[in-house]
Amino acid sequence: MKKHKQITAALLLSVGTFFSCEDGLKDNLTESKVYLVSSGLQEFEIYKTGTPSTYQLAIYKSGAVETSCTASVGLCSVEELEAYNTQYETEYKMMTNACYEITSSSVSFDADRKDVNRVVDIIFKPEAIEELGIGKYVLPVKLTEASIGITNDKAMVILAPTVIEPMVYFASSGAKLNLGLGAADMTQNLKIGFNASNTQNIVCNLVVDEDYLAAYNAASPVQFELLPESAYTLPASATIVEDTKEVTAKVALAVSTLPLGNYLLPIRLSSDQFKIREGNDMYVVEIVITNPVLDTKKWTITANTEEPAEAAPNGRPEAIIDGDINSFWHSQWSGGWQDWPHIIIIDMKDRCEVLSIDYYGRQSGGDANTKDMEFFVSDNQSDWKSIGKFEAKKTADMQEFETEEAERRYLKVEITSSHDGSNNTSIGELIVHGTVM
Repeated sequence: MKKHKQITAALLLSVGTFFSCEDGLKDNLTESKVYLVSSGLQEFEIYKTGTPSTYQLAIYKSGAVETSCTASVGLCSVEELEAYNTQYETEYKMMTNACYEITSSSVSFDADRKDVNRVVDIIFKPEAIEELGIGKYVLPVKLTEASIGITNDKAMVILAPTVIEPMVYFASSGAKLNLGLGAADMTQNLKIGFNASNTQNIVCNLVVDEDYLAAYNAASPVQFELLPESAYTLPASATIVEDTKEVTAKVALAVSTLPLGNYLLPIRLSSDQFKIREGNDMYVVEIVITNPVLDTKKWTITANTEEPAEAAPNGRPEAIIDGDINSFWHSQWSGGWQDWPHIIIIDMKDRCEVLSIDYYGRQSGGDANTKDMEFFVSDNQSDWKSIGKFEAKKTADMQEFETEEAERRYLKVEITSSHDGSNNTSIGELIVHGTVM
């Protein structure tokens, strides 16, 4: 009997100790609190699309103790906003009631520790905000009360929306196509964008603006003519469908039918639903039809002067025909200068009819110094036929030299002067137009 009483007492002591530990464990758990997920200044854009814009104010319940709770949000006072302005040296103004709507200011959380996220929808009215006029208007919101603790440094948010005019626009200004005679027909993609959340189908109108040609030619050193209607197919419109922000219109270009020349296709964008972004309402396709470009893959090149002190591939004659206008050949400048003429010889491997040559001066360093040049062709590197003398301008832009027609294997360039009077010359790239015989 005495033994039985001792066991019972031990059990009671054990149970008491268990509950005592449980209470102590609970005391050590993190206290449950609520706070705003994004506090402080929150800047964002809303758009004048004719419908209100909803901002979701996220509220979070933290802590390890399972507890249910409620929390409410409300506006800060004018005095609190003024205190914020003073602290952060801002000049925010309070929005009027006409600019927003808070559908429900209270939220509830279950006791489940996984139930931690709630949102309060704040509906902003862009047109009403814009009508407030000059100044930065904000909505200062705070957690006003909760059935558990509030994390004080995450209890206030300054909602600062910027009202944006929704606009349609071309994503790029155009394309420049330099094509050889008889080039294959192609399709040009015109990407059209919209800068806001799209709640409707937006019809974007596309037309060729013939009046634009005169203004374009007035500002261009190269004169263009309108691309013939037979050489393109342009859709009358393209639609940015609801819930998307862009569409691609496809323009079919029948370039294989075009003779040599410079052509322009100026496409104007418009919409009856939204404004067009200024400066992004025109897509211009430049098409230059030239003689075919000869392939340089098999070609070799030599020069009577080069500059190995330049960082390769620069300085070497190979840079003249490597397909990269940014690399360059340069005459010798370290340890002396090469006397005139500077001579470059290209072995085209096949007999070719040379029709014209595109010349690029050095693109970097302001060193487009080469001036007087003469081009020759030959079949044996002994008997040279001149096909044209040219004076290159001191510019990095492409310069086209029309040569006399001649069929030979080798092409020679003789440089006899520079713009600054020194023996310092360079070439970015030579592009040879013609046909392989």
